[in-house]
Amino acid sequence: AGSSGIYDARRLVSRGDIIVVTINYRLGALGFLAHPSLGPPGEVGNYGLADQQAALRWVRDNIDDFGGDPGKVTVAGESAGGMSVCDHLVAPGSQGLFDAAIIQSGPCQAQAALPVAQSRSIGYAAGVGCPDQAAAAECLRALPVNELRTPVWFYGIGDDKL
Repeated sequence: AGSSGIYDARRLVSRGDIIVVTINYRLGALGFLAHPSLGPPGEVGNYGLADQQAALRWVRDNIDDFGGDPGKVTVAGESAGGMSVCDHLVAPGSQGLFDAAIIQSGPCQAQAALPVAQSRSIGYAAGVGCPDQAAAAECLRALPVNELRTPVWFYGIGDDKL
């Protein structure tokens, strides 16, 4: 999400011939939860990426109103943003939304396969009090958003042994 003050682009745009558009998108469970009860396979789990694609469509459709060229859109991302840029390079829904990419300190890594993402999401749902897989969608939607945003993440690194 490009709202942090450390990503101030005034110096960049002061050089001329460049327009900077920063976007925000859903993160964590709100952006990437792939619980099978939330919808059919292929339609769950990438809400954050879909938010980014919607923003890129808006840029493509409107940047000329700001003096930009819709045929010269460059996406750039740092850290997790770099990972998003990698995802857009291979996502069919991102095709035609940009013309160049800059990846800064973000690894291009394979995202979890759907069965792994679903398993992690089932564990996450149980962790926030929605263990019944059949009723999980209804249960998750009934929770206050702050409970969904708590740092109960749905995957671990390694086996937690030092």
